[in-house]
Amino acid sequence: MHKPNKNIVEVTILAREMKLRGDLQTLSDIRIEGEVIGSVITLGKVIISEDGSVTGDISANSLEIYGKCLGNLTIDEHVVFGGKSQFEGEVSSKSIEIIKGSKFLGKINSNKDFGNLHSFPKEEKRDLAQVERIKVADIKKFDKPIDIISEVAKNISSSKKNPNEFNINPTLNGFF
Repeated sequence: MHKPNKNIVEVTILAREMKLRGDLQTLSDIRIEGEVIGSVITLGKVIISEDGSVTGDISANSLEIYGKCLGNLTIDEHVVFGGKSQFEGEVSSKSIEIIKGSKFLGKINSNKDFGNLHSFPKEEKRDLAQVERIKVADIKKFDKPIDIISEVAKNISSSKKNPNEFNINPTLNGFF
């Protein structure tokens, strides 16, 4: 009798012509070539092809985006934004790779000790939450990179508590 090969990776495929409204949850890897409107949750890997799109949050071990994604990402290991990808939202992952040509509008939280991010003291969380980012449109008004640095430098002031700590003026929405 033939035994199934345990090394074969199971993959859930959402075909190009398919549109799913609702949450997609599985233990296997997922390849999205169609459209998902809802959250995607897996312990495996998610791949969004060039024709694929997700409007909703994604939680997975790893993620590769070559199509469109609008939502927040919580990825355990690694995220790749391919050269034709379009993304808007927040990303939390240990490792993030953005390939030239991708369109990215969002916030990044990347840390080698990703699992320990939630163990910051409450005061530190509050201070980090007060720091916001400059929008891409705000950057476009500058002719040279040195102009951006000069503008950000003008809006950084030393903290009275600790000379190694800085506060960013919220009028520029911060800049990372």
